[in-house]
Amino acid sequence: MLPGTSTHLPTTEDARAAIILGGQHLGWRVTGDNIGRITLFYNRKNKHTITIHVIYDAYGFQVRYADSTNMNYEKVDENTALIHPNYNRWINNLIKEIPEAMKEVNAAKARAELIRALKSPSSVQPTHKEQP
Repeated sequence: MLPGTSTHLPTTEDARAAIILGGQHLGWRVTGDNIGRITLFYNRKNKHTITIHVIYDAYGFQVRYADSTNMNYEKVDENTALIHPNYNRWINNLIKEIPEAMKEVNAAKARAELIRALKSPSSVQPTHKEQP
């Protein structure tokens, strides 16, 4: 096993933690937190704001636009919308950051498991007394 890797599959809770942590790394704030959906808010210099929903499970996530201010959002038709180019840049940065945050979540879980194992009575090795 490589250092920093886990043999455990991610859980929905791991995905949630990675989304929140990844968002925090980039200045996103959680404004809603329901099982399977986190709402994130981004404020760029009090000039541009974005609200998104991140739909997730243990296997992945999707980002969905919710609202914005000063991002020139325009719905063209049922399947097409236009928005300021920075929106895509900020969303792509978030999408790249979440898997990086998952590495932190996995490392924290591995540390916690190691500490738990070291504290467990079954992990204590018996000492051998020398024969007289």
